Order: sequence, then C-alpha cells, then structure tokens
Amino acid sequence: LSGGKETLILSRKYGNFPAVQYAIPFLRKSKIVWLRKTLEDLQLRHPQANICIIAHSFGTFLTTEVLKRTPRLK
Repeated sequence: LSGGKETLILSRKYGNFPAVQYAIPFLRKSKIVWLRKTLEDLQLRHPQANICIIAHSFGTFLTTEVLKRTPRLK
C-alpha cells in the first residue's frame, strides 16, 4: 500500500432478504437502521478513514437510503 495508508476490508451482511419482505416498509427500515448504525460505528472507530462501500442489489438500496437520510456520513 502506498503512502503509508492502510486498507481495512470489512464484510457486512444483512442476511437473507426475500423480495416479498422488500415490500414491507418496517422490514426495509430495520435494515436501513442496521446499516446506519454499522457505518456510524465504523466512522467513530476510524474517524480519519475514507470509507468506500461496494454493494449490489438490496445493499445498494440500503446504502443510498442511509446516505440520503444521514448526511453526516457522506
């Protein structure tokens, strides 16, 4: 790694989330809250870090919702 910077790779999984559950707002919101708390904790533990997220499908939806609702994480 160049410039003395370290890379920390973390894997976070939200579990199995069938499409039917996607239609239920409460269940979607619970996953959004989970990811928000996960990212806030990561930011607290590594305040100088640049956080990059790689997501697919529902993970992309969760990430965009968290970033829209929580501007301090941008």
